[in-house]
Amino acid sequence: MKKRLFFWLLSLSLYQVAYSQGGVVTPSQNVNLIETFTGSLSELKAYSNGVLYIANDGTDDFVTYSLDGSAFATSESLVLSSGNRLSSWAGDSQAFYYGNNVSDGVGDKLRSLTSGASSLLLDSSDPTVAVTEVFRVDYGSGDVKYYFMAEGPTDGFGNIEAIINESNGIDETWEVDPELDPDSFVPGTRMQIKMSYANSAGQMSGTVSNGAFYFLADSPGGNGNYSSIFKVNYDPNYSEVELVVNSGSEVADWDNLIVTDDYYYVCMTSSSGEALSMNYIDKLNTDVINEVTDILFHSDKPLQSNNRIYGVGEEWINGAKNKFRKLVIVDEQNVATLIHLNAVTEDDQVSNLVLSGNKIFFTATPTGGSQGIYAVRTDVSNPVPVLVEDLAGKEFKGMVEVPDGVAYAMWDGLSGNVVISQGFKDADYWLHRGADNGNYAWGEITDLVVNGNTLFVAEKASNGTDVNIWSNDLTATEFSIANARFTITDSESQAVIEGASLSLDNGLETYVLSTDAAGQDVVLNIPSGWYNYILSANGYKTVSDGRVWIGAGSSEKSLTMEVDNSTNISDKDLDEVMVYPNPAHDIINIKAIKTVVAVRIYSLTGQCVKTVEASDINTINVSDLQNGMYVMVINYFDSGSSTFKITKK
Repeated sequence: MKKRLFFWLLSLSLYQVAYSQGGVVTPSQNVNLIETFTGSLSELKAYSNGVLYIANDGTDDFVTYSLDGSAFATSESLVLSSGNRLSSWAGDSQAFYYGNNVSDGVGDKLRSLTSGASSLLLDSSDPTVAVTEVFRVDYGSGDVKYYFMAEGPTDGFGNIEAIINESNGIDETWEVDPELDPDSFVPGTRMQIKMSYANSAGQMSGTVSNGAFYFLADSPGGNGNYSSIFKVNYDPNYSEVELVVNSGSEVADWDNLIVTDDYYYVCMTSSSGEALSMNYIDKLNTDVINEVTDILFHSDKPLQSNNRIYGVGEEWINGAKNKFRKLVIVDEQNVATLIHLNAVTEDDQVSNLVLSGNKIFFTATPTGGSQGIYAVRTDVSNPVPVLVEDLAGKEFKGMVEVPDGVAYAMWDGLSGNVVISQGFKDADYWLHRGADNGNYAWGEITDLVVNGNTLFVAEKASNGTDVNIWSNDLTATEFSIANARFTITDSESQAVIEGASLSLDNGLETYVLSTDAAGQDVVLNIPSGWYNYILSANGYKTVSDGRVWIGAGSSEKSLTMEVDNSTNISDKDLDEVMVYPNPAHDIINIKAIKTVVAVRIYSLTGQCVKTVEASDINTINVSDLQNGMYVMVINYFDSGSSTFKITKK
């Protein structure tokens, strides 16, 4: 913590190089300057093994790329402010963008970048006009296709036909025909697809699921258009577009499509930005449009993890909206639950959701406090938000997924900061750049982009005219890692306690230890920081509110327990605390002389995988657990606990 505070103060206050008898005093640099240009950055995205950006110098737009993340070249210049809607992907040397190259004489058109070479994707004779971003679908065995939507003819009611294009990005682009219309009186007539308002504005709400491309557009209705879900049925020789779900409503305006194994999810949208309902459709019964009850969803893109949907929503109570922004979880039964940082009647101001591994990171603001970055686990039913970073006095500048965590940027008006986090604020590390005109503090961060194991950071240079792009090797992690050996002893006799159960919890991870004959157990390679702990052993008072600091490196920790004479269990009684069968397939029976009120089962990595609480527990169903070994902690009504190793087969 002291080291981190030191670096923060250093980055905040060092505007000139500080000298001492030992020379220049600077943080250890862990980023490399790879690009500097004069102008303004419009878009920066991952491309091939590097990045691709559109920028302008006040006279022209220019498209610049790096295939390897170190060497940069400009592909072409465009008319000022015409470059936009950049679509590119990590590991792919194909990219797309819109722009006007005057040498083509066709205006603002969709352009292709192939291994650094720019060209017009569709020639000037093409009657359709591409309007949306581009989606990439990898069909395997090197067969990659790209999809975008173009405007076709307009009917007599002002509705624009949507043309779905499939391309290899180089020399083949063709229209994908809709499937035949089964309701048409004219044989061979194909179904119509219409542009939605979002499509016409350049947005193509789509998703790739199990190697298939799904997208939202409109289909003709009685007096207007119906929001609908479509799917591209890919064939190397002849793909077709299939109508999957028709909303049947001319007032429905769907966005934020998510496709799971069992359901389609879409959110209603509003031009005013108000929260509206989420619909879900069973894939086996697409004629029925269901609604997630009692919760309205904001326009933030929902995320999917562990068979749950995570979004930003508010309660819908008796037809009234409270206009709050809370984290909302939709479970496998499509029941929505709000996660409250503040009281139920107070706004959490949740935004900026990022999924990384089994955690969702987001920004929120506690009542009476400052905005902060929080994290919750996605593999528990009712997660509790854990503070990752207090943004007091700082402006949030962006957050992206990195392996097993996030990178986020802050700005206090004078200097910026970039932090790599796995959700454990005492174990995170900061990025430190080299000197810029004698200033070692970051400028204002404008973009964070990840490509594989490299993080790219764009900042405004201190001279006010340049933009710097830096790279950081994400494999060279600097997280603060701890190892600790715990010794548990009797507070009076100092005798070691065998079989004591110690549960360490930092809010996002739980580690369970069980002492050996020497009263010891070791925890290895855990994030340094503060841990709440529960310590229990037969015949001793349970410590349920302990707190211990585990610092970086290796350390010895000693904890003591007091004998609980009122609940001490004799050796004879211990023989009557039985857990059977073990191994078990589905049901484990618990026979104890005392009333069991809670059972928690932990994986060998310390993750709590099952919790049961009741007034008198006699059986536990473990059929939902994966086969393997676990630690079961049994808690009794009047205090005390027992720990068993069990096997699920």
